[in-house]
Amino acid sequence: KSSWADGLLDTRLALFFMDREDQQVAASLQDPVDPQRFILFTENAGSSNNYGAELEANWYPTDSLQFYTSLGYLQTEDGDYLYQDKYGNPVDLSGRELAHSPRWTYSLGMTWRNDMGWFANLNSSGKSAFYYSDSNDSRSEDYQVVNAKLGYEADKWSVYLWGRNLFDEKYGVRGFYFGNEPDQNWAEKQYIRYGDPRQIGVTFNVKFI
Repeated sequence: KSSWADGLLDTRLALFFMDREDQQVAASLQDPVDPQRFILFTENAGSSNNYGAELEANWYPTDSLQFYTSLGYLQTEDGDYLYQDKYGNPVDLSGRELAHSPRWTYSLGMTWRNDMGWFANLNSSGKSAFYYSDSNDSRSEDYQVVNAKLGYEADKWSVYLWGRNLFDEKYGVRGFYFGNEPDQNWAEKQYIRYGDPRQIGVTFNVKFI
């Protein structure tokens, strides 16, 4: 942790390394005899190494204004990353990145708050592409989401107008790869669960104590 310019700027840098043996893998499998039946199971794989860095910074140009950012880098290296599914078939992910492990993550935002109680925040966050599962090679796409919040804060109450995913970004958070359509001979294809679309709302808080 470091502080610069008489406290106007503070930073934090973290480095990490993790070595895992007999790693547990959350996997799923479609029953080849009954395609409408799916099996969810946890299996032990081989080994993997994860390492990376996280950097955070806050800048306070005035008493009422704050800018903040964070940047994360993650490298996952699979060693002997091999396990068997429930039917004894080998699943070899050696040399592949782990699931839900984006190489880059970031956030960037600003907050303004004055002595009269007015408040405003604008922020953006994003991730690079990542694998959805350890059961298949289905991948997400890079994405970023922008949020905003405007409000008034008093001693006993507060009210906010907020918007999430303001640009209505369509982004996948989970992915599945299996056969689900009998008329297509149960051909395997990708199915994606998407994150929340654009949301606009108002929040009113009251303190009774």
